[in-house]
Amino acid sequence: MSCCSNDVVSKLYKPEDDIMKNPGLYTFWTALYVCVLACMSVDDTVGNGRDFLMIMSGVSTIFPAFSGLNQIYGNRLPSTMFLTMGPIYQYLYWQLLAYYRADVYGTNPIGVLNVVFTVFAGLFTADMVIKTWSFTINPQLYLNYANQKIADREDN
Repeated sequence: MSCCSNDVVSKLYKPEDDIMKNPGLYTFWTALYVCVLACMSVDDTVGNGRDFLMIMSGVSTIFPAFSGLNQIYGNRLPSTMFLTMGPIYQYLYWQLLAYYRADVYGTNPIGVLNVVFTVFAGLFTADMVIKTWSFTINPQLYLNYANQKIADREDN
């Protein structure tokens, strides 16, 4: 790897580890979850859109659960959560969307929220694919990065 690899890895994980961090990511997840609860409460739509939203919002609870486990027993880096839990959510999202043949959208609140979540899923999937493939190809780069972040945290 080039001499700049560590710098590239640091920039790759900067959004979750240095900008949003766990509190920001938990706030983001909570805001999205509240939107789901509101839509499910006020929209009486039944069928694929509602089922899809219910399944994917239920699966999304792996993020705060793993984040808590990682805070207590792990390295406390949000990037570790994205490398491990992200693929479960992202790949299932697209598989389930294909299963429903994208018949989950509409002008009702649930259908619109599914559109919004598909945009988010697209952005997070692009990010996840880059990060998981770079980790798969050279896991030591991420492990070195994580160890350095832990050492920096302990020095402060």
